[in-house]
Amino acid sequence: MDKRDTPSPEEQKTRYLLILGCTVHGERPTRLLQTRIDCAAQYLKLYPQTMAIASGGCFRTGQTKSEAEVIRAGLCAAGIEPGRILLEDQARSTAENFTLCKRLLEGQKVFFPKEKVAFVTNDFHVARCLKLACRSGIHAVPVPAPTPKNARLYCRVRECVVSIPLRFSMR
Repeated sequence: MDKRDTPSPEEQKTRYLLILGCTVHGERPTRLLQTRIDCAAQYLKLYPQTMAIASGGCFRTGQTKSEAEVIRAGLCAAGIEPGRILLEDQARSTAENFTLCKRLLEGQKVFFPKEKVAFVTNDFHVARCLKLACRSGIHAVPVPAPTPKNARLYCRVRECVVSIPLRFSMR
């Protein structure tokens, strides 16, 4: 997130920032996940009133920590206080990220059902995430992280393929 990506006034009003997990190797984030962590850390430093929700489970072979735990460790290493980070460590998909985070938010004493929630994911992933957030009942505002150059083509092609069922089910 650089100056031209400064959050809009709408984003500035969010009290929660959901960071969507993705692949973890052992205990380490992939470059894709690291860009999300870096973007979220910048956002959280700009808006110290915002709470983070690190989302993602531990379900891949060789993974020793949940995506949420890896995100939290990365945010803490970037200087974000652990008390500002909530964990959702059961999600196995993007749809579950939003569904399970909505349940977590509903358990917060100060969350309002129509409240906007910002989320961080990579830029190629935003359109599908907005649809899934809407389906889960979250009023979402994207904070896109850049996709590393060497991953752009693969990520865009994969996103097209995994978005096909969602396009037909939303009609």
